[in-house]
Amino acid sequence: MNTRSFGFAFATVAMGVASYAGAGWTYVAGNPGTITDEDGNVLKAYAYASTGLNYEDWMEGKIYIGGFTTLTTGALDFSQTVADANGTEYEIGGIGRNAFDGSAVTSVVLAPSIRQIGYQCFRNCTSLTSVTIPEDSLLDNLGGVVYGYDGKNGTGQAFSGCTSLSGYLVVPETIKEILTQTFSSTALSGVYLPGVTNVMQQAFNNSSKNIVLEFGPGMRIFGKEVFYRGESGALFFRNLPAHGTADGDTTIYFDCNGNALLEKIMNHGTIYIPMNAEKTAPSDDWAAYVDAFVALKAGNTFTLPSYDSETGAWTDGSMYNKNANKTFTVKCWDPDGTTSAALLAY
Repeated sequence: MNTRSFGFAFATVAMGVASYAGAGWTYVAGNPGTITDEDGNVLKAYAYASTGLNYEDWMEGKIYIGGFTTLTTGALDFSQTVADANGTEYEIGGIGRNAFDGSAVTSVVLAPSIRQIGYQCFRNCTSLTSVTIPEDSLLDNLGGVVYGYDGKNGTGQAFSGCTSLSGYLVVPETIKEILTQTFSSTALSGVYLPGVTNVMQQAFNNSSKNIVLEFGPGMRIFGKEVFYRGESGALFFRNLPAHGTADGDTTIYFDCNGNALLEKIMNHGTIYIPMNAEKTAPSDDWAAYVDAFVALKAGNTFTLPSYDSETGAWTDGSMYNKNANKTFTVKCWDPDGTTSAALLAY
């Protein structure tokens, strides 16, 4: 679990347990039924039983949000109590595909009971600035699932096009996958993935010009063009993954197409790698990674930055990616220094 404090006025994922205490939402049964909150927002709601529905057992007796009829405010707090006129309380189990696609939603708080968020469910919500996912969330992926409330297929793009969604993304350790284009075209400035094992294609493409990347210990698959964007951007690595291929190799890090970590995930002009504790050389794990990267494909080259102890000056390195036919500038940085603080505003 991440124990560092980032202290943002806005954090995309808040580490804390949401409470079911509150004014509550009123549920009226129907097909669809409705949920009305204390602000007058009216949402389409479906209560599922096991008969006649192609859903998993965990949906039994839970409410699924399928969309909205009226949005009087943009703030949606799904952690509130949901009860019908008889006082029967329900948990919200999921949010359907395209449920709030292109709407005026400004903030979202997910309940721990939510186990699925649908394909494109908050896509193109350009006023959305805050998404809170509780630490004890039942979600095992972010991005949108195979089934929405209507049973149609689709994965990914849950927050794609949310251009006001900014800050440092700290994903709860329970979440294992970031699906295709989940956060593409957002304004995130950093990503910390403590429990994530798979990041799918273009998950963060066309997001902020500069982004800080931090891996947790279990990362295994990193998809094609995850951070693909304009060449003026920079990618700042805080660390490298702890392990890579299925046979336990810790130096070459593959995506699902067999490409090394730096081969297809970016179109940046500059890569920043962490320096060692003495601030006199790149960190040791990068030296091992560079050897593996060069050996992976004929034509790949990688020169690490170097430090002159007499002048205190760094000389930039470079990386040539034969697969993309591109050369990138490689610089060293201190992940705990002022540059990191400025980028992440903590």
